[in-house]
Amino acid sequence: MKTLNRIPQSDTRMNTFADRAMAYYNHLTEPEHLPTGVSVLNPYQQSECQ
Repeated sequence: MKTLNRIPQSDTRMNTFADRAMAYYNHLTEPEHLPTGVSVLNPYQQSECQ
């Protein structure tokens, strides 16, 4: 089972919810294996979901 990427704890500037939310979303990675028929929507890489 793959572990999730952790948000770096050394950045002392992250003190609001928005800062923590952005750090979380910026560290997300695509899963390596998905069930048949399931795909990742990434509007930055796929024009069909923009």
